Amino acid sequence: MNKPAAPKALLNIVIGEWAARTVYAAAKLRIPDLLAGQRRTSADLAAELGAVPEALRRILRYLAGLEVLDGDEQRGFGLTEMGQLLRTEVTGSIRDFVILSGEEWHRSWSQVVHTAQTGGQAFEHVHGTNLFSYLDSNPEASRTFDRAMSGSVKLFNEVPNAYDFSGAGTIVDVGGGNGELLGTILASAEGPRGVVFDRPDVVAAAEAELSARGLTERCTLVGGDFLRSVPAGGDTYVISRTLHNWSDEHCLAILGNCAAVTKPGDRVLVIERVILPDTDPRLSLAQDVLMLLVTGGGRARTKDEHRELMEKSGFALREVHALPQDFSILVAERV
Repeated sequence: MNKPAAPKALLNIVIGEWAARTVYAAAKLRIPDLLAGQRRTSADLAAELGAVPEALRRILRYLAGLEVLDGDEQRGFGLTEMGQLLRTEVTGSIRDFVILSGEEWHRSWSQVVHTAQTGGQAFEHVHGTNLFSYLDSNPEASRTFDRAMSGSVKLFNEVPNAYDFSGAGTIVDVGGGNGELLGTILASAEGPRGVVFDRPDVVAAAEAELSARGLTERCTLVGGDFLRSVPAGGDTYVISRTLHNWSDEHCLAILGNCAAVTKPGDRVLVIERVILPDTDPRLSLAQDVLMLLVTGGGRARTKDEHRELMEKSGFALREVHALPQDFSILVAERV
C-alpha cells in the first residue's frame, strides 16, 4: 500500500464505527420500514418519527453515502438492496442483528481495552453478569438475540443445497432455536424426521414455525440443556452457530453428549464460520474477538481446531462444504 493510501485506509477503519452507529439508528427508528416501496423526504419522515427535520436530513444523506439509501432531499430517499435488509419481516432481514450489534455488542466493544488488560469479559464488566444470565433476566434483549440468531434465511436455504439429507433417518438440531433451520432441511427431503432441541423457553417458538410449514407430524420439540445431554435416537445431529459461543471444554461436552447417543457411522454437522487459509478472514476474526469480549471462552476456530475437538469427542471430520456469509458445514462421522 503506498503512503498516500495508508492514512485514508486507516481513517476509513476508524470511522467505521460512525457508519455502524448510523445504520443502527436507521434500524432502531425503523426508517427502512417507513421507506418500503416509496421515496420520502426528510421532512415527511421527521413528521412521522417526531424527529428534527434538518438533523434527520443529514443522517439520511450519510446513509445514502453509505449506499444504504438512495436519493436526496429533492428526489426523496429510498431503499437500496442493502437498505431492504434492514426492514422487519422480510426475507434475509438482519435488522435484529443490527440492533443487537448496536446495543449489547456495542457496549462490549467499548470495553475492549479492559479485556486486553485483564483478560476478563467486557460484557460482564459492562452488565455485571454473563451473557446468558443477562438474556434470562432481560426478555426484550433475549427476543432480539434469538431473532438475530435465527435471521439468516439465505444461509439456511443453502444448507440442503450444500449437504444431502435424504439418507438421514432422524435429524436432531442441537440448539435449534425457532426450528427454522430444521424446517428448511425437512422441507428439502421427504424421508427424515426431526427433533428441535433447545432451552425450554426457546424451543416453544418452534411450534409455530414448523406448523406453518406443515411439518409438525414429522418433528418433535424437546427442551433441555445441551451441556448436560442431547436427545437420543438421531443418526444426524446438526449444531449450527453454537460452538463459537463456547470454550473448548464446553464444546467437548456438547460434542461428547452427541457421541454418547450415536453409533459408528452416524454424523454430526457443525455449521460455523471457519478461519480458512486463502480466504478473506475479516468476518471470522471479528467474530473471534467478539466472542472474547462477550463469552470469554468462545472463539472462531480454524478447520484443524474443529478437527481436534471432533477427534477428542469420538468423531472424524470427513467433509467441509461452503455456505454464504463465510460459513461452512463441517461433516464429521462417529467412529
